[in-house]
Amino acid sequence: EHAALNTAETAREQELDLLRHQVKEITSANLSAEEEMQIESRYRLANNSRRLIEIASAVATQLSEADEAILSQLAETQKLLRELEKLDPAMAS
Repeated sequence: EHAALNTAETAREQELDLLRHQVKEITSANLSAEEEMQIESRYRLANNSRRLIEIASAVATQLSEADEAILSQLAETQKLLRELEKLDPAMAS
């Protein structure tokens, strides 16, 4: 039990050291507001990559299925594209 506590404490200290180092790096980068926005935008895009792929795949499936009426397919496709655009505003252009 004592060894487990020591291991947990060591892991906690290592994580704190890493976080301190990361904060120092971020602070010393002196990013402009525009650079921060670009980084946040890239992060959101990367963070949503799985959902972006799922949505794009669903759109392709909706367009290729023949057993549903085209109007309902278009409505579902439009809904998916709106969600895709919300996740990645660059898709709007």
